[in-house]
Amino acid sequence: GFVLDRWRRGWTFDGAPILPIGLFAFLVLIEFVPQLSNPLVPLIGAKVWLMYIPLMFLGYYLVNSKAQLIKLLRLMSLVAVVPATLGILEALLLYTGHSASVYAFYGPAAVAVTQNFTDLSYGVGLHLLRVPSTFSFVTQYFEFLNAMILVSFAWWRMSSSRVALSIMILLLLAALTSGSRAALVMTPLLLALVVFFGGKPGHIGVAALVFAVAFVGTLFVTSQSLGVF
Repeated sequence: GFVLDRWRRGWTFDGAPILPIGLFAFLVLIEFVPQLSNPLVPLIGAKVWLMYIPLMFLGYYLVNSKAQLIKLLRLMSLVAVVPATLGILEALLLYTGHSASVYAFYGPAAVAVTQNFTDLSYGVGLHLLRVPSTFSFVTQYFEFLNAMILVSFAWWRMSSSRVALSIMILLLLAALTSGSRAALVMTPLLLALVVFFGGKPGHIGVAALVFAVAFVGTLFVTSQSLGVF
C-alpha cells in the first residue's frame, strides 16, 4: 500500500544514510559466499540484518505533523496498557501464591516462558519470579516495556497529558515486576537518560515522582510473598 501510494508522488528520503546502508548490505551479502552449501542459514541472517531496514523509510512518511505524531504516540501507549496490565496481574497472582493459575494460562508453554519456573531467592523470603505477560520470554516483555516507556514519555513531553503520565507509571511498574533483574538497574537508568536528553530540567521532579510511585507499587506487589502488606 505504501509503495503504490508513493509511486505517483515520487520518492525522496532527505538525510537518509544511503551509503552506510549500502555498504552494510554489501558486507552481509559477502558473508553469503562461505555458507552457500546451506543457503537457508545465510537467508535467515539476511532477513535479520537487512529486511527491517525498509521500515526506516516507511517511518519517514508515517507522520507529517506534530499532531499526527502525538496521535501515533498515544495509540502506541494505549495498546501497551494491555500486556502491561496482564503482566502486573500475573505478578500479583505469583507473589500471592496463585502461580498455578498463571502457569495454566500458558499450558504446555509455561515451562519455556518462565525459564523452567525460575525463582531467584535472595534470602529472608525475597523472591524474583519470571513474568512473561503476552510474550514468549521475560526479556522480550521487559524490552517491550522499556520501548513503550520511551513512547509514553514522548507523548507526555509533547502534550503534557496526565493520561500519558499514568500510563508511564503503569509501564514502569510492569517493568520492575517483570522478574528481569536488569529492570532494577536499567529501567531507572533509562528514565534518567530520557529526562536528561529531553532538555527540560523541570521534568526531573516529575520523572522522579513517577518512578517513586511505580517503585512503591513494585514493593507492594513483590512483598506479598512476605505478608508485609
